[in-house]
Amino acid sequence: MRLVWKVALTLVVIPVLVLGVLVFNATRYDADDPRARPNGYTSIQTIAVDQPVEVVFDFVQRGIPEIYTQMSPMHERYEILNADALIVGAEVDCLEGDPNQITRHHYVVTAAEAPNLLAMESIGTEIIDRASGDHIADIDVWVYFDLTALGAEQTELTQTVVIDMRNPAFKVVNDIMTFVTGTRELWEQQFVEELQVLGEFAERHVVAASVDDA
Repeated sequence: MRLVWKVALTLVVIPVLVLGVLVFNATRYDADDPRARPNGYTSIQTIAVDQPVEVVFDFVQRGIPEIYTQMSPMHERYEILNADALIVGAEVDCLEGDPNQITRHHYVVTAAEAPNLLAMESIGTEIIDRASGDHIADIDVWVYFDLTALGAEQTELTQTVVIDMRNPAFKVVNDIMTFVTGTRELWEQQFVEELQVLGEFAERHVVAASVDDA
């Protein structure tokens, strides 16, 4: 009888503890970090690019639309709507997804501080069921590119992606689902691969000569 009780308690206590940890992690964030969000996920990836920082910044600002669909099989569209590059105020129509869901971003560039920072935000990113077209949720997304010169010919490029689920309950549920399915690791791997491809293209980038230089 005691063994039965021990087994029963184990089956109850362990899931409750796991759930408690997930809820705790889902509802805490670094309030001292201006980029953190109360209901958000933050992914930070860094690579070294063998190009001067000015060249890498120029590529990030101008080259992403051309290579976006090559950065990941999940990427479908990236179009700057009102400018020739990612300048402050530029708006971007961006579509990505998997076989089950479509994510539609409408980014607005909020900072373009050459050659060290480019930032954009998509407030009201839509998640849509691919098969039915039904609306699943709205989230908010921030993307930051931080660039630091490591010397005359090398740059440290860091991409920070912050995804705010908006609703703490939604984040808890999402945390549980990603924990059970292991999809959080897949997200992180996707960000790693995207940045690596971006870096490879940046290393082949040549800054176009301006009219004044011609």
